[in-house]
Parts: sequence; structure tokens; C-alpha cells
Amino acid sequence: NHPRQFNGAISYRFANGTDAGVSRLIAPVAPFIAGQNVPVAIQIRNNASNNITTASVGYQFNNNTPITGSWTGNISTLQTATHNFPGTLSMPTTGQHVLKTWVKGPNNVNPDLNPYNDTLFTTICFAMNGGTYTVGNRTGTNFRTVADAIAAVQCGGIAGNVTFRIDSGTYTGTHTLRGPIA
Repeated sequence: NHPRQFNGAISYRFANGTDAGVSRLIAPVAPFIAGQNVPVAIQIRNNASNNITTASVGYQFNNNTPITGSWTGNISTLQTATHNFPGTLSMPTTGQHVLKTWVKGPNNVNPDLNPYNDTLFTTICFAMNGGTYTVGNRTGTNFRTVADAIAAVQCGGIAGNVTFRIDSGTYTGTHTLRGPIA
């Protein structure tokens, strides 16, 4: 086994050409509140050398009709811009949902250099309202297992003080709540 020495340099050059991607969902953000009307906004990033001045943008909530539009501006290499969609998205009152957002055809280049960064999928779970929730394997409980209760908090967050009343019984596993807990 012989040690190796590296003599040289590593350099990074961004791709020559045109590549736009959705770098993040700006709105809506968790905790999601069921039944509210919320704006939809995305951050568009230029991942290549050509400035981006136009693009097609859109979003689709579950399998509903897509909302599409046009973005214009000027995004230089490795910079971002925000696109705010007109109107609002009406959040349902229950369930888990998917919000698909995308940017396509920057500067009328279709497909761009990396079509895999054009679309972002966001899972939307609603925040648990403040209150007391029961965990147990009987009829009428809110959650069958501790893991189910933790998953609900982790997915959607909470919107108020939450208490879990856990039925007597044997529960196995290790459960961790991540994030700030007041």
C-alpha cells in the first residue's frame, strides 16, 4: 500500500448553454393549513452559462388542471429569480397531496441541458390543529401507532399546542421528533 500524492488542480466550469431548473418552492410552505387559499411561487435557477430571459412555468395540484404561464426577466449564471403565479391555490381540508411545479423551455430551448432539474414535486400534508389526539389500537383513536402520530407531525407540522394521549399497551420502536419543539 503506497501513499499517493495529487499534484494538480480541480476546477469546476458550469455547463455552456442554457439550463433552467426549479431550485425550490417558495410558497406555500409548511405548516400547511387545511382549507386556506395560498399563493404559489417558485424559485428559478440558471444552471448554465447563457442568461435566461424567458421560460414557461407551471404547477399542478394532484391531478387537477395544470396552471401555466410565462416568466420573463434576466437570470445570469448560477443566479435565481422568483415567479409568483397569479391567483391562489385552494387547499383541501384533509389528506396528503402532491404539488408539482416546473420550468420549461428557457429562451425557447427545449429540452434544456438538464431536463431532470426542471420539475419539483412537493408532498403536502396538513398541519395538525392544536388539541388532544389519541394513540392506540382501539376504535375511535386518531392514530393506531406512535409511529403514525410522529409521521403526521413530521409531514405537516402542528398549528397549535398538541397533546398525545397514548393508550396503555406495548409499543415498540424508537421514535424521534425532528425540528424545533416548543
